[in-house]
Amino acid sequence: MPGTEPIRPTGTPTKITIGQGESLSVLAAKYNTTIDMIKKANNLTSDNVREGQVLTVNVVTDKELKEYEKLRAQYDAKVKEEKEKAEIEQRTEKAQQLIEKAKKDGYGKEYDFSINDNGHIIITLKTEKQLGEIREDFGLKEGALRKTNPSIEQKYKIAEARDHNGEKFETWDNVKASVGHTFVIDTNEFSTERTWAQAWQDEVVTPVKNWWHKHKPW
Repeated sequence: MPGTEPIRPTGTPTKITIGQGESLSVLAAKYNTTIDMIKKANNLTSDNVREGQVLTVNVVTDKELKEYEKLRAQYDAKVKEEKEKAEIEQRTEKAQQLIEKAKKDGYGKEYDFSINDNGHIIITLKTEKQLGEIREDFGLKEGALRKTNPSIEQKYKIAEARDHNGEKFETWDNVKASVGHTFVIDTNEFSTERTWAQAWQDEVVTPVKNWWHKHKPW
């Protein structure tokens, strides 16, 4: 647990007189409090106030506010850190299971597997592979490899392919990666079994999109 959550200081109840042009939002900012707290302390049912009106405001000093904000930031950072740590532990456990399955399914002949510090799967090629083959082997959506491997566009150039009419178009799927090249795959997207939706995307939707892009009717 990240410890005790810091509580925002309520301040010291103080009688104040509303000056010219002052609104509840102006008072809240001026005295480090909130509109809701001012309304609650004065039984106000609307945000309308007038010059010369006397209100009770819980005044929070700048020192109190800064101390609270410091503790709040430390607490939030700790909560985020522990949440990320738990997520990494869950991903790592899942990655281990997925890798074991992949090896049982025979993928160990073409790939070596490991896990990075964020709990995502690293594959290392034992044989030359096209990026499209890697994507298909692990049921990845189009663009998934580029998302988890930011340097891929600097390392590889877009390759050319031909559609059913023999027309050339650019595609990442035809790019070849050599033996020893490594790629990070999001553990939550890794699968050795393509779903019906993935197969439909790869075999029907993507070809149609490529054709449409190449042969726009307008």
